[in-house]
Amino acid sequence: MKKTDVFISYKHHSEDGGVARDYSIAKELYEALTEAGISTFFSDETLFEFGISDYKKAIDNALDNTHILIVIATKMDYLSSGWVEYEYETFCEDILSGRNPTGIIVSYTDGISSKTMPRTLARFQNYDMKKAPVEKLVKYVENNLNKNISSETVERGKAKGTASANPASNTVNVTSSVVKAHHKSNYSSDYSNEFKRLEIQAQHAKESDDTSIKFVFENAGWPEDASLTVLDVGSAYGFVAADRFSPLPQVDKILCIDNNPRVIERARIRFAENEKMIFETVDIESPDFESRLREIMDRLDIPHIDIVFSALTLLHLKNPDRVLRRLRSFMTKGSYIILRGSDDGSKLCYPGYELMQSIIQKSLQSKGASDRANGRKQYTQLLDAGFRDVRMFSFMTDLSQFPFNERESLFQESFSYRIDNFKRLLDANPDGAKEKNDYEWMRNTLEEFENMFFKTDFWYCEYDYVGVGKL
Repeated sequence: MKKTDVFISYKHHSEDGGVARDYSIAKELYEALTEAGISTFFSDETLFEFGISDYKKAIDNALDNTHILIVIATKMDYLSSGWVEYEYETFCEDILSGRNPTGIIVSYTDGISSKTMPRTLARFQNYDMKKAPVEKLVKYVENNLNKNISSETVERGKAKGTASANPASNTVNVTSSVVKAHHKSNYSSDYSNEFKRLEIQAQHAKESDDTSIKFVFENAGWPEDASLTVLDVGSAYGFVAADRFSPLPQVDKILCIDNNPRVIERARIRFAENEKMIFETVDIESPDFESRLREIMDRLDIPHIDIVFSALTLLHLKNPDRVLRRLRSFMTKGSYIILRGSDDGSKLCYPGYELMQSIIQKSLQSKGASDRANGRKQYTQLLDAGFRDVRMFSFMTDLSQFPFNERESLFQESFSYRIDNFKRLLDANPDGAKEKNDYEWMRNTLEEFENMFFKTDFWYCEYDYVGVGKL
């Protein structure tokens, strides 16, 4: 049997022996998918086409050769009917056993809550017919098929020992370390709502930063009357530097550098009365970075840097390894470096995991995206840059720590910004069909996922990763 993209599972007959409403919905979906160029197994049509009389054999063959199983049900009882239950249980077993590791199950139901669904289906994405037209389900399928095709390309490339011809395949699977290609991201710290989002982010990361800073001071052996200089690389508005380092009596100067002059000017105004805080515009990836920073340090009478601190900056750089090596020249023996990063691979939620993954995958594949697999790389990056005694700390943030009215802040920090890059691409090419479709997809999907954040039975977690190294 030829490979198909989608298998539609539905109950054909109602309790009275007539044709169930599910059939007409399945047929409508089949026609919409077929019109979109998506090969689909629909038993009423496909079995007739193949001329196969052995129904079970045909079903098993189809399940073995499909990417996405869509389960349709207008009544709860239909989910436990013979063939429907057999089809999704078999398909799920293939996913869990590794026989079909990229398989996806999605249900399309009429007012059936995920809470009341059979356990097998409850773990996967569910679309409500009253809220999601068939067209939305087709779009979901299209996006996930793009992800599956790219993943298969990666696997074929591995098997042959060659690089994939698909450039997007290097950033498909956030849970593996395939994100290898570095490029400077399109990120801008003064775009859209970044000021407010960075302020929220600084509050949420306080525990992870304070713990790593405490570790450094406990192990550095600096005297109480030390006059230390901190360099905050990629400081943005200075929220983190002011909160973490200003209160420390041993810190004399906090040199904050960022490549955005508008942000630096705003930070200067905000912290004008803080004598420790110094803001300068510096591009750490420019050819003259070292001479520019040395000129600033000479002007400020700073002989060396005692603590280099950088939060969520390396992921935006084209060559973070080189930047780390260059930063070493401004440090001295006994100096410390503290790096905070994040990693989309650490994000978990239930239910709605597939929906969250589709958002993450789409973000990774957009032009100018940052390296969202940054957290897992920090240990190796620090060692390769010549730092020693490298320690890694991880800190979990999850919704169980947040009162109901504060859930929005976590969503804003971790997800709402993901539309910004798509908006920038659309602004650059307002007539582009791809740019329009990508932007609308992300806007609609983020809205759907945001709604889940406010459900009492929804759980989400993520980790901050902090690497500490000594020179």
